[in-house]
Amino acid sequence: MLSIRFVPLLKKRLQEISAVQRIRGLSITEGSIRNRAKTGQLRTQILLTWSLDESMQTADSMKARGYGIGKKNPYIPYRLKKHDWGWMIALLALFSICIAGGALGYGKMIIYPKLGTLHFYPLDWVLFYAMLLLHSFPLIVEGREQLRWIFSK
Repeated sequence: MLSIRFVPLLKKRLQEISAVQRIRGLSITEGSIRNRAKTGQLRTQILLTWSLDESMQTADSMKARGYGIGKKNPYIPYRLKKHDWGWMIALLALFSICIAGGALGYGKMIIYPKLGTLHFYPLDWVLFYAMLLLHSFPLIVEGREQLRWIFSK
């Protein structure tokens, strides 16, 4: 699969390189044969360098994931654990609070036709923090994983 995807990938990259070279004023259709050959060689060099660099990244990624070591598994079965259900219930509760608060008219500001005074009722603050936690959930999970990674070393 890796080798089959190279033909369209190289074609797409060559089109990108050609577009950038055209902007720079380098063309393989105009000018002397020598200049066209130099431009063509430059495009080929850029294409090969780009492809080799990405292949090194792919090799590093495959090595980091343990490719070629031990028995080959087509997928990793994932089962929800207790803490996954806990997070799901917490997210559902936050989402329910946000929906209920919005339906009751909290958390809304009327700006048009004129801006009135800004009043925050206690339920507005509850809705604000619920929405803040709900939207920052991916950041919280990613931050927790980063801290685990840092302290596991």
